[in-house]
Amino acid sequence: MDWTIPHSGMTAPTTSRRSVRTAWYSEQAWIHAALLPSASILDIAAGSGALTQCAAASGNAVLAIDFSAAMMKSIAELGLARVRAEVMDGQDLALADGVFDAAFSMFGIMLFADWRRGLAEAVRVVVPGGLVCIGTWNSRYGAGPNLLIGETVGRILPEAAIVDVTPGMTEWAQPESFRSALAENGLDKIRIETVTHPFILDADLLDRPQEVFQFSPIWLALSEPQRNAVLAGIREEAGRNDGRITIESPALIGFGAKAAE
Repeated sequence: MDWTIPHSGMTAPTTSRRSVRTAWYSEQAWIHAALLPSASILDIAAGSGALTQCAAASGNAVLAIDFSAAMMKSIAELGLARVRAEVMDGQDLALADGVFDAAFSMFGIMLFADWRRGLAEAVRVVVPGGLVCIGTWNSRYGAGPNLLIGETVGRILPEAAIVDVTPGMTEWAQPESFRSALAENGLDKIRIETVTHPFILDADLLDRPQEVFQFSPIWLALSEPQRNAVLAGIREEAGRNDGRITIESPALIGFGAKAAE
């Protein structure tokens, strides 16, 4: 029997116990970037503003953009100095060429329908010699609960055919493919940092799987018997580890300088 299952790297909203804390990865990206406070920053697909907050804390001027008006409203309400938040399509930036010293996108461009165009747009709006920093997951399944589900389904239901609904993330999950994408878009001095942060899942949360895995298309596509089989496998793993599972969630953070014209 062949089951067709989509997958995505999108993660659940931040809570104290269930989310992949993407803020930690943004902090790592900001530290590795080592920019001066005078550098102007564009945060593409900014979400709730983890990277924006890092830059603002250093005194940098930031334009945060996202397609979600709710997310931009939440950033604006933070009242951060020298920060603007605007609704904008990252695949078609309403910005002039070469106006920012650095552009960041942490786990955003990889999910775009046209991720290649999103990357090209990020490069376009940076000054020659400016920095482009892109964060992506080091697994085609993403991170945290989605990574756990993807790997467990692969182990327990090997006959399942997983349909790739985030081809950008899948392509960039491989460091060499990621490096090639950065180079093909006019970046040089490329370096890729691999950073890993653990996600802890307590076994008692498995009694509420619809909450834990609600943003996993793989989970949503499973039948009830398949879900039961996957949950049994996860519970067995938790039982061997004092009732909790540590999901190491590696990310790739790519840096490149826009080539001089």
